[in-house]
Amino acid sequence: MRQGSAGARWNRLLSQVRGSGSGQLLGARPQRWEVAAFTLGSLAALATGLLATVLNDRRLLLLIVVAAAVLFAGYAITAYLRPALGLALGLMALYSPTFNYTYLYTHEFSGGHIRAGISALVMAALFLGTLARRRAGGERLLPGSFRLSLGLLALGFVAIGIVNGLANHHSLRLVAGDTYPAVEFCGFLLVTLLSVQTRSDVTTVLRTVLAWGVLVSAIDVVLYFTRGDFFLSHFALNGGKILVHRLDDFMPALFLGICIGLLLWSDGVEFLLLAAATVIVWNAVILTFFRSMWVGDTAAVLVALALVPWRRLRRLGRGLAVTLAAAAVLFVAEGLFLARSSFHGQSLSSVVAGRVGYVEPTSGTARVVDNLHLLTLIVQRPVLGFGLGGSENGLPYSSTSNFYLSSAVALGVPALLLFLWLLGRFLLDLKRQYDRAETADRAFLLAVIGAFVAVGVTLLTFPSLLHHPIPAYLGALSGLALRRRGLAQATVG
Repeated sequence: MRQGSAGARWNRLLSQVRGSGSGQLLGARPQRWEVAAFTLGSLAALATGLLATVLNDRRLLLLIVVAAAVLFAGYAITAYLRPALGLALGLMALYSPTFNYTYLYTHEFSGGHIRAGISALVMAALFLGTLARRRAGGERLLPGSFRLSLGLLALGFVAIGIVNGLANHHSLRLVAGDTYPAVEFCGFLLVTLLSVQTRSDVTTVLRTVLAWGVLVSAIDVVLYFTRGDFFLSHFALNGGKILVHRLDDFMPALFLGICIGLLLWSDGVEFLLLAAATVIVWNAVILTFFRSMWVGDTAAVLVALALVPWRRLRRLGRGLAVTLAAAAVLFVAEGLFLARSSFHGQSLSSVVAGRVGYVEPTSGTARVVDNLHLLTLIVQRPVLGFGLGGSENGLPYSSTSNFYLSSAVALGVPALLLFLWLLGRFLLDLKRQYDRAETADRAFLLAVIGAFVAVGVTLLTFPSLLHHPIPAYLGALSGLALRRRGLAQATVG
């Protein structure tokens, strides 16, 4: 009798999350070769991360060269045979647990050149394989017509920033570090436009990358509890009474935006899978203890809820409630564990209250002073800025607390306004497509919107674009959105 009632409750839950959607947001069930490719891609990504840890060891130079050549050939061949899959596996290679924690930062700390070098190697392999495929098939290099004039204008400002930075005798290393996020974004945008040819390609890239992001988030959480010494940062609670480990990974903020967008338009089993993915990634975001990320993802959730019709939310009511309850239970259980192992007698509630209610000087006063100083610098050179690679007291301007203001310091106010206008235009275009799209398309578009909102809001208080492969993933998402729009227009035409 109890089993029957439990089964009935389960069926009612499934019925609650079955809306009018197609139930195919993430495509058909993966075939065996796709599972095998994902498994091999995961191993290659982990190998790439491990390779990064020994790149400074000259004794292993021959091994490093051979391993890099094998990885390059593997990604190039995959891109030639199946360009979309090659793109997805290449994005996976830029993001792995070992890679995250060993080389967290880009230019101002050690390891930035290694991260950029691996990213460039993967990009080059994907370009080579995809271009060879298109040439062999007699296809155009850029499928369809894309308006890139404004983007080229934005890159013109970056070029001026490079020249300006070198003219002001800025460090070449810092100039390269400030430039690479733009190079990585544009490179993966172009690779995506070359690789994705069908709607199923869009689905392949999105679900493969999302599955990897959720898996890495799960590994993050396990490492957090089993290898506390593996994490680089600590934060002081309530004036330094205790120290709590931080999970130093900024990518879950982007993945949570994607998960929320897909979750709100999913049905049935897909809803349950995406709900589990959302809880895992949300858990990783919480354990970062970065309030900037919390605010960014809160903004992404609010925007997503505002864009979903009330009728749709009501149909998902019970499923969303169960998802929230699962997230809360997991959070409390982990908090109780940490209270015993790491909080030195402090309760979970005191830790949460301390993190939310107490703003240490480095996060509060220092940010205000930081931003005021950036405004002073902008007033001094408002048109072209000080150039890329600028620093003060050993800290690059691009590492200060507001990415937008630091960009204006480096490139000038006109460049910042153009950047914001391009971002706003891109998001408004996604919103227009979203308003007239079918369910599956709405899920994809809301996922892209969620990712950009999460990162964009985080940049107001933390320069997260400089960390990890976030520019590469944003470039790929932009390319997927452009290709999906082009494919939709071609279908209508």
